[in-house]
Amino acid sequence: YLSTSLQSVSCHLENLYLGRMNIGDDGAEVLARGLIGNKSLRCLHLRDDDEDIAITRAGWSAFSAVLCDTSTVNNTYLSNHTV
Repeated sequence: YLSTSLQSVSCHLENLYLGRMNIGDDGAEVLARGLIGNKSLRCLHLRDDDEDIAITRAGWSAFSAVLCDTSTVNNTYLSNHTV
């Protein structure tokens, strides 16, 4: 449901705190899919100061595909974010 809600044009969520949720690779992939087309989210917090993140390279690559859209020259330019 989170993925679908984040994709909705009516989503106005600016901050999402998922610390202590231990979402792992599967959760990261679902979350990344939800961020495709999202225009409102500005801060995504995936951990608290005292915990490690259980996301591996596979999970992070899902975010990379969303943040660095290279499907067209214009999308590449528009996805130039500070990571």
